Amino acid sequence: MDVETTIKHKFLEGSNMTFQEVFDFAFKKLIPVLQGLAKELGEDHFLEVLKKVAFESALKAGQATARQLPCNDFAAFTDSGSEPSHFGKHVLTREIVEDTPQAFELKVTEPTFDSSLVPFQSNRRTEPSVTTLELAF
Repeated sequence: MDVETTIKHKFLEGSNMTFQEVFDFAFKKLIPVLQGLAKELGEDHFLEVLKKVAFESALKAGQATARQLPCNDFAAFTDSGSEPSHFGKHVLTREIVEDTPQAFELKVTEPTFDSSLVPFQSNRRTEPSVTTLELAF
């Protein structure tokens, strides 16, 4: 084999999947499990716990991102999230509401996957889900 040839593991090859196919692969079998847990625990309690765990996970991810930045300040952190990744551009509709030296607010209004797959569409919710990330120093 030529020394100049780079060997690429099969897991590093492109999948040629649409973003919908990626979502289906990752979540279609998980959603019934989550729905079962919600039924067993009660939807309100389940959602409370899920929100808590998701927040803690997002906090850890944010801290890990901050550790990888060349400068550990608010401006570097917000700059790192100002431009969405290739993946983010295709799965979220987002709007930067506020971007100042003291505050950064990002509003996510739409996942682009099939909304019929969202596991906990309560009758209480009649408008699109909106998630807002607010950071302030």
